Amino acid sequence: MAHGCPINEAGRLTFQRTGSAIRLTGRRDRRSIKASITRPVSLPAMNTSKAILLRTAVLAGLWWVLTDGAGVSVVGAVTVSAAAAASLLLYPPSSTGISLAGLAGFAAFFLLRSLRAGTQVAAMALRPRLALAPAILTIPVRLQGDAELALLSATLNLLPGTLVAGSAPNHLLVHVLDARRPVEADVRAAELRIARLFRMALP
Repeated sequence: MAHGCPINEAGRLTFQRTGSAIRLTGRRDRRSIKASITRPVSLPAMNTSKAILLRTAVLAGLWWVLTDGAGVSVVGAVTVSAAAAASLLLYPPSSTGISLAGLAGFAAFFLLRSLRAGTQVAAMALRPRLALAPAILTIPVRLQGDAELALLSATLNLLPGTLVAGSAPNHLLVHVLDARRPVEADVRAAELRIARLFRMALP
C-alpha cells in the first residue's frame, strides 16, 4: 500500500511496505532516488518475549510460595506454563507493558502485607476469647481493566483475613474477619501498587 507525501510542486515521495521492508521511492526533476530500508518488525516480538519471561517468572514465584518451596516438579512446570499462556490470551502484552519498578514495589507490598495480616490472624486465633467482627464490606474501587481487577481480587484473596465474595460495578464485596481493621485503606494501597505495576493513572 503506497501513501503519497508531497515534497514540493516538482516532486513526490511515496512509501511502499513489503513484508518487513519499507521502500522509499522519490521522483524529483526527472531523477529517481530509490532506497530500501530494512526494518525488522521486532518491537511486538520483543514485548511478547519479555511478557512471557516476566509472567512465567512471577507465576513460578507464586507457585513456589504457595507450595512452600516443594513445588519444583513436572506438575508445577505444566501449571505455570498453562497459567502464563492463559494470561497472554486473556491479557495480551500492550505497548506500555509492565513497570519493573512497579513489579518490585508490588512484590514488596504483598510480602509485607502478608506477614502483617498473618500475624494479626494468628494473634486473634491465640486469644482465649475470639474477638472477631466478621462482615461483608462493599468497597469502591478505581481500577477499570479486567486484568487489573482480577489481580486486585487475587491479592486480597491471598492476604489472610480478607476474601472477595463478589463484585458490583466499580465495587468489590469483601468478606473480612474483623471489620474494625482499616480494610478499605488496605484495598486503596493494593490498588495503587497495581496501578503502578501496569503504568496506570488512577482517577
